[in-house]
Amino acid sequence: MDGEELIQRYASGERDFSSADLREAGIFNGSKRLFFKDAIFKGVNLSGITEYRIDFTGADLSNACMQGTDIKYSNLRRANLNGANLRGANLAETDLSFADLRGADLTGVDLSRANLTDANLLGANWSSIIREGTLFCNTTMPDGSIYSDPTRVIKVEELLQRYASGERKFYDVVIHRAKLEGSDLRDIELGRAILSYANLRGADLERAN
Repeated sequence: MDGEELIQRYASGERDFSSADLREAGIFNGSKRLFFKDAIFKGVNLSGITEYRIDFTGADLSNACMQGTDIKYSNLRRANLNGANLRGANLAETDLSFADLRGADLTGVDLSRANLTDANLLGANWSSIIREGTLFCNTTMPDGSIYSDPTRVIKVEELLQRYASGERKFYDVVIHRAKLEGSDLRDIELGRAILSYANLRGADLERAN
């Protein structure tokens, strides 16, 4: 299947491209933004491709061969990567929140600054990964433990306590599923902060930055 055929078939509503060999499709060259939201790519061969900012939101890439792929900055939110071969792949700054990575081979993968909020890595092999700046928040680790980065992820109670004591600068923090409705947060500074699934209904954010 060549690249134009793949794009046309997806645009016409087709979603199942299981077991296709897409290494030579001619579209994965980093020259354009590609969208394959909710597509089914079970067992496809994407090894060695380069494509930045590709949208695989909700895509099924289970058991796919993606060895050595360079797909940094891409959206893999809610993607199924169960059993995928990602050895040596570049996933830097990708959104892997809610992704299923159970049993995936992540040996040598670059996950620097990737978002792994609510991702499931149970049973994954992640030896020699690069994890500088990787966001772990309610992440299921390969051994089954749940981990959140204590240097970035704070609970709402801590946020409100620190705010009440006079602190206003909360740069780069992560607040996950926080119930902040009706809270007084005037003058709070949240530069580069991540408020995932936070409820801010009725909160006073006057002069917030």
